[in-house]
Amino acid sequence: MPAKKSSRLVLVTGGAGYFGATLIDALRVRGDTIRVLDIASDPSLPVEVDYIRGDIRDREAVARACREVAAVHHCVAHVPLARDRALFDSVNVHGTRVLLDEARRAGVGKVVHVSSSAVFGVPERNPVTATRLRIRAKRTAARSSRPSRSALARSPAGSM
Repeated sequence: MPAKKSSRLVLVTGGAGYFGATLIDALRVRGDTIRVLDIASDPSLPVEVDYIRGDIRDREAVARACREVAAVHHCVAHVPLARDRALFDSVNVHGTRVLLDEARRAGVGKVVHVSSSAVFGVPERNPVTATRLRIRAKRTAARSSRPSRSALARSPAGSM
């Protein structure tokens, strides 16, 4: 479907990934002009998309990507399944902080932080549905709200 004309420039970080590419399609249909910041290139990006190759942790690249942008959809993430905690923190925590600082500095009106079910770890089965996520969240909350046997054994009588 051809994109409508719009003067609204929207930045999609991680636009070469699955979520980013899907989001770009929806934003173009809505009429937004798209800029992408990503370390990976995607030859299937429409030619109208302004592609900036850069890392979310690179302040200069992020500042350049945020210029004249009305909104940011932040799709960049390093998933916990990769099991590299330092990289996870560097990309997800530091990179997001860089993005928020530079978006504020550039006067961006809105930042949407996109997430996925990957934050819950490896699913017990697929597809992951909202119902399964709610059930898993309730089970996790129930387990974490119960004091452990060792906590009960250490607590003074009557304090729990």
